[in-house]
Amino acid sequence: RASLWMSFQQNVRENAWEFGVLRAVGLSGFQAVMLYVYEALALVITSLILGSGVGILIAVSLTLQMGLFTEMPFEFQFPTDLFLTMTFMSLFVAVVGSVLPARSFLKRSVSEAIRMA
Repeated sequence: RASLWMSFQQNVRENAWEFGVLRAVGLSGFQAVMLYVYEALALVITSLILGSGVGILIAVSLTLQMGLFTEMPFEFQFPTDLFLTMTFMSLFVAVVGSVLPARSFLKRSVSEAIRMA
């Protein structure tokens, strides 16, 4: 837990200057927080699509190769329940994990956020 907390704090400190600059150019606090949310969602959705595609491709190719040796028929079974559960959990963590640290910046003035970096 301690290493996760330290990583969280370091990430907050690294984004302080960026948050201050965004506020200085005219974004409201809500708009700046939403930028962090959109960034997190873009990362999670891209990872989800690429990871699922590569995982399915590898799983199907290995299953087909094993089927050649065992002479068993190929039947594609996708774990939909597990996939949807992990997808929603990932999206939830992305939103919460980006909103909570960004909210701590809302209490600071623009100049204080820029000086923090």
